[in-house]
Amino acid sequence: MSFQGLSTLVYPITNSFPPRKYLADRDPTSADFRNFVLFDEWINKTNESIWIMVGKTATSGTWAHMGTPQIAIDEIAVDANTAPGTDPVVPDGGGLVTMTGAQVAAGVVGANVIRTDSLAANSLTIEIQRSAAVGATASVNNGVSHFNNTQFTVDGNGFVSLVGGSMTIDSVNVDASTPPGTDPVLPSVTGEITVTGGQVASGTIGANVIRTDSLAANTYTIEIQRSNTAAAPDSTLNGVAHFNSADFTVDANGFVSTAGSGMLMWQTIDASQTLVVNNGYMCIAPGGALALALPATATIGDILEVTLDGSTSFTITQAAGQQIRYNNLETTLGVVGTLGSTDQGNTIRMVAQTATRWNVISALGTLTVV
Repeated sequence: MSFQGLSTLVYPITNSFPPRKYLADRDPTSADFRNFVLFDEWINKTNESIWIMVGKTATSGTWAHMGTPQIAIDEIAVDANTAPGTDPVVPDGGGLVTMTGAQVAAGVVGANVIRTDSLAANSLTIEIQRSAAVGATASVNNGVSHFNNTQFTVDGNGFVSLVGGSMTIDSVNVDASTPPGTDPVLPSVTGEITVTGGQVASGTIGANVIRTDSLAANTYTIEIQRSNTAAAPDSTLNGVAHFNSADFTVDANGFVSTAGSGMLMWQTIDASQTLVVNNGYMCIAPGGALALALPATATIGDILEVTLDGSTSFTITQAAGQQIRYNNLETTLGVVGTLGSTDQGNTIRMVAQTATRWNVISALGTLTVV
């Protein structure tokens, strides 16, 4: 309803009683009471407001504001349309516009995330886009999503947390870095930090012996230094090492022993047993006649030493294929061969030539060769 173009201050547009209708270019005041009766209608053509006289005295009138005439929606403008959809969307013959909701792929809508889209006549869809993973912040990829339940939790309010509630690691501080390495080390675009291991020269790291060192982007190396020799204790030279097989043996547990260096582990015994390479044995009382079997195998340079000091005697026994040389004599090859003491103080020192052959390199007293 419009009253534009009319300029008369107040004049009736109907003369029926009651009510009568009057058109004006302003709202009424209490001074507007003469010539008006109860329930007369005042219409302001400027702002299209409607007033009704609800009271009147000899000196004033009371007007009630009844509102503004409303206009019905006869079409709806939308953000997008695809035929047979239209923009604007108009109602069907029954005055109906159908509205639905839907998801669309990430990036389809863009920064607004949500839009109205007419895809069929008399219809519009309120579309929301799905989110996407990208390498940098980009609001055009915002959207709805759901979460991997092995990595995230979502409560009844839609609050998302990491499983376990812990923070993710987004960088790693290291002990040292050399360009293009960095400190801290940052993940690659795929969220990956590469960790490797390596050795460095003695003294490179110092007393810590081990360090983290970034030498390339998105990468760090766990470095351990090699050991070194020194004239005095120096923890800065500690490190990893391997051993000269002519001087040392290292078993499956990493236990290091000397091999043929003359450094023996000494012990006292008073019972028969199998000898162990690079060991010395003092045969003491109350031991009787001790049978001491050669080790099952040996490496060239392995040492054995036996001395009689209290036990009745000792006899070095052999297994199949074993043999001992003593001066210009040799024991009988195999299990029947032996080398034995004859008196207290008898001592022998033997070195392995092969896995099964031993040579006496020093002896005290007279020994019996069988």
